[in-house]
Amino acid sequence: MLLLCDLFDEQMEKLRSLNCPWAILSSLQLQKERVLSSMTKVNVQEGNVAFLPVIPRSYLGVYGLVQLVVFAGSVGYTHIELAEISDVVRSPNRPYFIFNVEDGYVFLGKSSKEAGILIEESARSGLTIAEIISVAIHTDVLSRHNIDAVGSRCGTNCVPSLYLHENAPRLIQNFMSLKFENSGAASCGSRGFVMKLAQ
Repeated sequence: MLLLCDLFDEQMEKLRSLNCPWAILSSLQLQKERVLSSMTKVNVQEGNVAFLPVIPRSYLGVYGLVQLVVFAGSVGYTHIELAEISDVVRSPNRPYFIFNVEDGYVFLGKSSKEAGILIEESARSGLTIAEIISVAIHTDVLSRHNIDAVGSRCGTNCVPSLYLHENAPRLIQNFMSLKFENSGAASCGSRGFVMKLAQ
């Protein structure tokens, strides 16, 4: 439990260092006790992240969220049209957590369409655009491979993808049918807003 507590505190400090609004930090912090308590029921696979905080698009927008992704001093950016973005999985409309998070490594080289099917068959959920941004904020995933959000769409045939372009995090869209050796669809075991335990 101590290690998980440290992980939670590190994640909050990371957001604080990026000047995340106080109201968002407060909402996430209030969930700490329940998040840590719920981990006794979660079987986290080796190599997965136990939990990650997620800021919904409705709070900061995609442009604001991607700027929280920083790599080697370079701030994330995108030229994706916001009107094109939609989510195909249900997620909370307030700051929340995703659990048992796999960063896409296991699906490297598979198309987003194929990976999405395999993720569903394993009783997991593909991550949304806000959720892959969270993975990139709190882990070193972009130093290892690109990350796709099969829980979201850009138009009807594309998914959002984060990668490094000239050492800067860039959010783009890729056709679901395409395969890239260094891109993988990320997933989680569950997601949710967890209320503070009653006193």
